[in-house]
Amino acid sequence: RKDIDGYLEEASEILEIDQIKPDIPFGNSGFNFTNFVFSPPVRFLDKYYTTVINEKNITLVLEANVTSIDSDGSRITGALIENYAGEKNRVNANTFILATGGIENSRLLLWSNAVSNGAVVKNSTTLGKYWMEHPTFTIGSAIIDKKALSAVDPNRSFYMAPNAQTINNNNILNCGIRINPTPYKGTKKLLSDLLCVAPNLARSMLDLVDRQLSCGFQVRASWEQLPVASNCITLGNQKDRFGVPRTNLHWEKTKTDYSTARKSLMLLGEYLAEKDIGRVVINRWLLEDDESPSNDELAGNHHMGGTRMAESAHKGIVDKNCKVFGQENLYIAGSSIFPSTGYANPTLTLVQLALRLSEHLKRNPSQL
Repeated sequence: RKDIDGYLEEASEILEIDQIKPDIPFGNSGFNFTNFVFSPPVRFLDKYYTTVINEKNITLVLEANVTSIDSDGSRITGALIENYAGEKNRVNANTFILATGGIENSRLLLWSNAVSNGAVVKNSTTLGKYWMEHPTFTIGSAIIDKKALSAVDPNRSFYMAPNAQTINNNNILNCGIRINPTPYKGTKKLLSDLLCVAPNLARSMLDLVDRQLSCGFQVRASWEQLPVASNCITLGNQKDRFGVPRTNLHWEKTKTDYSTARKSLMLLGEYLAEKDIGRVVINRWLLEDDESPSNDELAGNHHMGGTRMAESAHKGIVDKNCKVFGQENLYIAGSSIFPSTGYANPTLTLVQLALRLSEHLKRNPSQL
């Protein structure tokens, strides 16, 4: 983290993100209130198009679909491009940065390796593998005394996550819990269910709800996924109009993925019950380790992994400077280089890494 912290301020300016406030402990629960912030959002096309086309040191070529990259074994020697009219050309450069997204980065390297007999990624053991997303589901409901929520506005959605000690002690991954207020009708339904298991608490909570001193909540989570090699991108049998194979995506959730969400909510629920400030109801599919529901959000549309950063070519595709192992002039930008994911949206971190890469290249002008 210390390697990218220096780029946080600039990345936040690019994304128009306000200063991120530090987490606030939720009593001694082992959880923190987290300050989850959003950009306006920022659309890079709208924000940077004029800058790009007016910059004398940038040449923007539209409809130039890269179909493969070539290597002499130690350097990338060119990128083959083709437009929609079937015209082909070749791009030559001293340095190449592959920045085509969390699936396409792997796809282009897999195909380039296939047509070059492995000359681009010489150790491709992990290429396309350890692909990750953020599982995102509604996992339960809760009723919480407002007095316990003085650090946040309980009338609006707020966010929580286990602290590092909770994660380590319980052998789970990180988990972002999103707590959304529910309408009064939904809260009354929760209380009627609670009457069966905790009648005294339910009656006291009902009184607090009626006096607007207690709230009912829907509990959602978007959490970290265990990186496993079987979650991967491979080349399929179908090809696009340029003759490049389309991808097959193999993505499954492990027992650790499920247990992370389940254990996180159980620990939070245990704390609420111990302090007698609320109760949590965990959705049955998560308690019974059933297959996750197919009618929910499913994932965050956060494509990560596939060209992971590592200390050696046996464990990943790029080194700490985002350079592909075995190639002098090929770099990768984007969340495909993430070796793990945390639970937060990836854009801020990938912009920090892109800024760090640009500084690395400026410090080494021979590579430009």
